[in-house]
Amino acid sequence: MSNKTGENKSQPGSGQKPNPAPSDVEGLDPASKALVDALRISFVMLKIIMFCMVGLFAWTCLYTVGPNEQAIELRFGRIKGYGALAVNGPGPHWKWPEPIEEAVMIPSKDSVRQLDVDSFWYTVDRKAEAMGRVTRVDPTLQFAKDGYSLTASQSAVEMNIANNTGTDPQGLGIAAQGVDYNIVHSQWRLRYRIVNPLRFFEQLWDGTEGVLVKGDGWYAVNDFLRKIVSDAVIVTSANHDIREILWDNVIGYQGEVKRLVEERLAALDVGLEIIGLDLMEKIPPRQVKRAFDAAQQARNAAKSQVIDAGAVASEIVDNAQADAARLNAEAKSYYTKVVESANADARYLSEVTGKIEDAANQRVSGDGPVALKERQQAYAELLAVTMDQLYQETLREVLANADENFVMPVSGSKPLEMRMYMSRDAMIPVRQRESAAKLKRQQLDEQERKAAGAMKNER
Repeated sequence: MSNKTGENKSQPGSGQKPNPAPSDVEGLDPASKALVDALRISFVMLKIIMFCMVGLFAWTCLYTVGPNEQAIELRFGRIKGYGALAVNGPGPHWKWPEPIEEAVMIPSKDSVRQLDVDSFWYTVDRKAEAMGRVTRVDPTLQFAKDGYSLTASQSAVEMNIANNTGTDPQGLGIAAQGVDYNIVHSQWRLRYRIVNPLRFFEQLWDGTEGVLVKGDGWYAVNDFLRKIVSDAVIVTSANHDIREILWDNVIGYQGEVKRLVEERLAALDVGLEIIGLDLMEKIPPRQVKRAFDAAQQARNAAKSQVIDAGAVASEIVDNAQADAARLNAEAKSYYTKVVESANADARYLSEVTGKIEDAANQRVSGDGPVALKERQQAYAELLAVTMDQLYQETLREVLANADENFVMPVSGSKPLEMRMYMSRDAMIPVRQRESAAKLKRQQLDEQERKAAGAMKNER
């Protein structure tokens, strides 16, 4: 009876667990008992595996995007969604497990990446440089190893400015027009960010960190950007003289390279934005660095002398302008004084002639022709006396202010012989001019006083 009951419990269609009762197990033979124990252990393991698979499924479906990241979900290798819906921001997200769906993490817009471009730098022993040892400089430029860019000569730059030709259609610049050019080493640092993750993933990045020997992943992105920067440096350097690159126009040269890089990336539309392109270091070839340093010292000395000369010239010009302003003011003052003196003399002479005319009228009265003639004769006599008096006064003033007086003897009708010794005293002409000016000022002052007195009497 018990055997039938145990058989019924172990039947698959009974809907009960195939675990025999302890009394039934004890009644089995050792082989059957071992089989029952194995089935029990297998069932427990199966449950554990199922729970693990459920946990693994949940773990592979749930992922978290970091604060400086953004995610693109791929379904069977293709981007899931369109536009902004295809990009997930920071936080937890759910997807189907691989290989159905995959999440690719891309740096966010706020994450700035950096790339050092040393394509134009010379070859160095990195190990020796890290240890602080200076390696021996090869006296000849290693064209197969050293990086460099070609620069136009100053004559070529001047020719380009004169002709206003710009760059040639091939973009090689004036350095390719058969003129001489120089060599310069430079190191650059590019800073950029990803503004369009979809275009960046579709055009440049395969979603992996990459392997250096394969050149994929981020290595491919860096190689792409390094080539863009290198092309811009080559074209820009070919249109600038080495003095502009090293000293005179570093900011303009750096800005032009950055502009070409931005234009190239905008034309390719790869979802990148340039934050900055810095010229970290620039030097002439090491083999001729001493000569360039000496040339720069000479240029600095020349600039210093030019600045000093400009300061002296400015001082001279300022002094000359000040002297010119002073002389102009003195000339205007002298002109005003002379005009006033002439006006005073004119008024004085007018008063004198008026008084002479009044005296002649008082001396001779009447209206007839005889009286008129006598008045004219009296006027002429009074005028001659007045002129002689003025002459005597002027002569006395001149003789009083003269340094030397010469009196010429009168010998009747015999010819008079005069002998003059010129420049006997170099200061005599100076003193004479000063005396004449002093006399003239005294006369003008006297005339002004007389005119003022006459005007006062009239009032």
